[in-house]
Amino acid sequence: MQLVRNGENVDIQLIVTKLSTNVPDQDKREMQSETASLEKQIDGLRIGSCLDIRMEKKIGGGEWQRLKVLNEEIEIALDIPEGLRFEHAMYWSLRNHEGTCDLLEDLDDRTETLTIRTDRFSTYAILYTTTEYEQETAETCFMHWLILAVNAAGAAVLFISCRRTKRAVWIIPGITAVLPVLLAVLGAAYWTGC
Repeated sequence: MQLVRNGENVDIQLIVTKLSTNVPDQDKREMQSETASLEKQIDGLRIGSCLDIRMEKKIGGGEWQRLKVLNEEIEIALDIPEGLRFEHAMYWSLRNHEGTCDLLEDLDDRTETLTIRTDRFSTYAILYTTTEYEQETAETCFMHWLILAVNAAGAAVLFISCRRTKRAVWIIPGITAVLPVLLAVLGAAYWTGC
């Protein structure tokens, strides 16, 4: 600090590097273990990507020095990769600093960024949960109702054709056509909320 008071320039840089395949093995195991433990509290929690976040300083014409811990927390906004941006997702960051994993809350509501406060610089993971299954459920419900409509139309055609021929044997085919429709409607309403 004395050098700064004497007029020396201090340069600080924050370097964020995406770790795709080169996550240190120890960090990876610890983060996977912590995520599995957290999943008991946060259903559907997944690791999205891992990052190396480092801070470096340079005083005057000196060399860059890595800072592992600061005296105070700073706020950092990280870009969430395109492949992890979901409309109804919730995001966290898992910091692994020298073997200690801490879950950091996302301080913003935007799907493009994850904003955290930290005073330690090491390996981080972007964790998320998503409700994308709701889209799959909506598509499944649509197909379910479409199949039911086709089945009901088939039952109606069978019923009408049997009535025109004035056969009493239409009761068995009619029941076998209508019963699955009724069971499917009741099942859909009860189990999926469609």
